[in-house]
Amino acid sequence: MLGDTCFQSTRRVALPLSCCPTIRNNTLPSLLFPPRFFGFIVVCAFTLLNLYVGVIFSQFSKIRMMSETGSAFLTSDQNEWAELTKMVFRCALLSKKEIEIIVL
Repeated sequence: MLGDTCFQSTRRVALPLSCCPTIRNNTLPSLLFPPRFFGFIVVCAFTLLNLYVGVIFSQFSKIRMMSETGSAFLTSDQNEWAELTKMVFRCALLSKKEIEIIVL
């Protein structure tokens, strides 16, 4: 029993092996640590990947929406001009009869 001691580094005292529950034939925590650590790494990796992909898709949809309206790369003045030209082209041309009615 002289060799079965647990060295406690803070007090520099050698204690009997029965006083050290982490060393005494208890290998379960050491066997469970690698799977828990690997699981933690996987969960963190998926969380960060999810955040990254979410930001990328959010920005992509925002730019796509702006490009569909024609304002993705335009200044406010250019956007106003584009909207004005769209409004002009949407207007229907009047026939000669309608113009004569309006004039009279």
